[in-house]
Amino acid sequence: MKTPIKILFALLLISSFYSCKPKKVSIGKGMINFNIEHKFGNNLLEVDPNKFYKNAADNTFNTSLLKYYLSNFILTNDKGEEVKLNNYELIDMSKSSSLSFKYDNILNGKFNKLKFCVGVDSVANSTGDHTGALDPANGMDWGWNFGYRFFMFEGQYKKNDTTAATSYTYHIGTNENLFTVELPIDFELVDNSKSITMVLDIEKVLNTPNRWDFSKNDYNHSSNAQEVKDIKPFIENLKSSFSINSVK
Repeated sequence: MKTPIKILFALLLISSFYSCKPKKVSIGKGMINFNIEHKFGNNLLEVDPNKFYKNAADNTFNTSLLKYYLSNFILTNDKGEEVKLNNYELIDMSKSSSLSFKYDNILNGKFNKLKFCVGVDSVANSTGDHTGALDPANGMDWGWNFGYRFFMFEGQYKKNDTTAATSYTYHIGTNENLFTVELPIDFELVDNSKSITMVLDIEKVLNTPNRWDFSKNDYNHSSNAQEVKDIKPFIENLKSSFSINSVK
């Protein structure tokens, strides 16, 4: 009877040893695909001279150009830790290839917040010797001493249904007009990939919380202190016009 008892005792010791031994934690990584959509309320926004929309100021307008920077994405997990992508993305409605981008090697985790800038940070904005999205050849650079256009929005509008169409042009830039968007999000990476669809709603840009009237301000290039001041209501609207449509 002693032999079986000795064997049982040995097995218990072995079991105890392995149960106390620290378990190896697999630090996996996943990938995130970002997709950008542009809407006017419930409708897709189109770059089309024949497609007109109406804002709260009773202006009808079309869009010929919508081009802007999203940069420095930061994902925050449920532990409060930040994953910084340090990226610059040039979004151009006329180029479908610019409306999606992806990042891999992102540490697994449960994420609850997404932050990003609209524009280019002051460090990158102070020099013009860049490649990729910040390459001056992309037409967003004002010159090395002046920095980048952060947000370009152009087209035509009518003050009301009885007036002729005239042009509007907004080229927003300067460090003062750089701002951050923070959005709640809920997803988990577990050695897999996720697709995040973000929406910019131009109806909100023109209506909420400030009613933007093209006829009162149809040209702004952020070229002086007054223009920087005048575009503030537009920027305030823009800040709250991004949303997360889906995470799959």
